[in-house]
Amino acid sequence: MSFEVLKNSIKKFISLLGYEVRNANYHLKRSAYNTQFEILSKYNSSESCIILDIGAFDGKTALAYQKLFPTAAIYSFEPYSLSYNQLVKTVKGFDNIKTYKSAVAEKSGKLNLNTNKSSATNSLLSSGKIDSEIDKLISTEGNELVDVICIDEFAESQKLNKIDILKLDIQGGELAALMGAKKMLEKQSINLIYIEVEFVEIYKNQPLFHNIVDYLAHYKYRLFNVYNLHSNNNGQLLWADAIFIHEKVEQEIKSKKLFQ
Repeated sequence: MSFEVLKNSIKKFISLLGYEVRNANYHLKRSAYNTQFEILSKYNSSESCIILDIGAFDGKTALAYQKLFPTAAIYSFEPYSLSYNQLVKTVKGFDNIKTYKSAVAEKSGKLNLNTNKSSATNSLLSSGKIDSEIDKLISTEGNELVDVICIDEFAESQKLNKIDILKLDIQGGELAALMGAKKMLEKQSINLIYIEVEFVEIYKNQPLFHNIVDYLAHYKYRLFNVYNLHSNNNGQLLWADAIFIHEKVEQEIKSKKLFQ
């Protein structure tokens, strides 16, 4: 009996006992980025991938996607001048990464971006106060008038018939950006959404996790998993990252194991 046959026989026997055998690196593989790659590979759309990196900050996310999807067309959006300049430097030399000095919201135009002590927390929304160590980071020190575009208009201008990954990390503005993608969502033209979600109001009147879930459910998007959970000192969950996939993608990969 070959080793492979023996291994499969043992796995089947253990599964009958209600257990599952996994590779030692299983949990390492299950990072948010690797999961996105696995999903799109199973969905057969990883080769000609179109990625919208919204809230690109310093460009590290764009490079992470570039490494996983070297032939992808990556569109990175960052409204804050200093962060945008760093983004441009970071992705220099990658012809498939295009940068846009713009915020993304429900409607195109111009809005004031609140610039905070930590530029990673800059937001179109006003900062709140949650009696947490994060209060120092979101303390507003100024503002900057920025260009704003909505996803539907951008997709139309670029003649994008699909978006494989819509990544949103825009500090409480995620639902507004999704509302600006109504046409693409209705056409089922977005395969996967990787989004930051909050469980408490870090920014004033910001939508929370359940609001995102309800909105996406209307367009038949389902939560796949959550990653990178951040909690307060008292253990209260503050924010995390989440992957949502359309039900057509879910059905395609349903019978396929993502990790061997």
